[in-house]
Amino acid sequence: MPWPSWTAASGFESALTDAWFSNNWIHISPLSTTILALIGLLGLVVLRYAHDNMRGEASARRFMRAMVLTLAAVVVTVASNNLILFALGWICVSLSLHQLLLFYPDRSRAVLAAHKKFLFARLAEALLVAAFLLLWLQHQTLNIQSIILHYQTVDTLTLQDQSIAVLLALVALIKCAQMPLHGWLIQVVESPTPVSALLHAGIVNLGGFLLLLFAPLISLADAARWLLLIIAGLSCMLAALVMMTRISIKVRLAWSTVAQMGLMLVECALGLYHLALLHLVAHSCYKAHAFLASGTAVASYLSGQAAGYRLPRLQHWLMALAITVAAALAVSPWLSPVSLISPWILIGIACATVLAWHFSYGRAGCTARGLLLAAAAPVLYIALTTIAAHIAYPDGESPYRLASVFADIWISTLFITQFGLFLFVYYASHQPLARRLFVIMNAGFYLDEWASRVTLWLYLLRHKPNLRKHLQSRSATAIETQLGGSV
Repeated sequence: MPWPSWTAASGFESALTDAWFSNNWIHISPLSTTILALIGLLGLVVLRYAHDNMRGEASARRFMRAMVLTLAAVVVTVASNNLILFALGWICVSLSLHQLLLFYPDRSRAVLAAHKKFLFARLAEALLVAAFLLLWLQHQTLNIQSIILHYQTVDTLTLQDQSIAVLLALVALIKCAQMPLHGWLIQVVESPTPVSALLHAGIVNLGGFLLLLFAPLISLADAARWLLLIIAGLSCMLAALVMMTRISIKVRLAWSTVAQMGLMLVECALGLYHLALLHLVAHSCYKAHAFLASGTAVASYLSGQAAGYRLPRLQHWLMALAITVAAALAVSPWLSPVSLISPWILIGIACATVLAWHFSYGRAGCTARGLLLAAAAPVLYIALTTIAAHIAYPDGESPYRLASVFADIWISTLFITQFGLFLFVYYASHQPLARRLFVIMNAGFYLDEWASRVTLWLYLLRHKPNLRKHLQSRSATAIETQLGGSV
């Protein structure tokens, strides 16, 4: 390009950039900067993997275009400071992802999952548009930062504000694939591995980002917070229980995503937004690596067997719990009296689990390593949450009130119940109740049956009319099996 034309083009780009920022269409904050950096890192890794993974595919170029379009839509959504632009970016993410999920149209189960996701995505978008319309009517502005600043200066909400918060909470629950709208996330493992990595490591996190963005509003809406605490809390517990019954690595990872997204939403509902931000970043990096490295799972399992892998015995658990409780009592005087107890209960359960598994090896070196990991976990937790707090709360301490003691007790009870059921199913497997519970857990508590039926009626019956007569007498799971197997 000749120099004058290049200068004119540069001037046009500069003017366009100035217009975008001067009209506040784009807003760069510590939160958005962190998420954009994460998107850039994950996008680079996933695209590089996809380039090698899809080599030789006839439609590889189409696949890469859809991947880039999806990432670009995520970037627009995260960086936007305008309600319309945010909604358009959100919708584009879903539509471009739909093309990726249908990359193998001959896989019947993948098509079913993609259509199921399509239905729930349209529902979430309708709720998001309704919430944004109410925000505009309430504040007479499309500027997101202006709306957020308003909620930072008030102590109570109107009924319309409460309704908006509930709508946003519902959008986050649907986007994060919380029960009972979770089935599509489990079944899309039929899609190419790069799509699974992008979906589980990035796109489902948009629900958490939405709550982080509108934290000043959500923190004042008790109805929205309890909606998140109940649905996301139960989803976290149930999905974690289902995960331990599965054999397929990708399916286990998918159930893990449902549980982790539930925990992230619970953290938002508790008022621990800095912890939710840390969780979002850590889960994205872990899940991208886990999906892209899923091919090495067999080798990892065999090396674990060679190292003497076995279930901890009762004495191992008793020792681990005793050490964990003693350590918690020793450090309790240094904890803030206003701190929530539920996060520490979860950390304690995690530390006890690490100790019990390392004790089961029966070697001094493994025991020492387990003690070191258990001691490092709370230290690392404090250090990372401190860093996350500086990003989430640039002006100092958190401006958001923590959840009530009843909410803390509710979540603590869920954590303890999940841990107790895990031990019961594994160590009392000879009991009829434990066997029955295992079957129910393995079936995902049958919570996805209705969604499969609705999807089949709306999409697949017109392509497979011979299935119509079976819907009256057979379960959706059976039909899914006929279409290509159940996960």
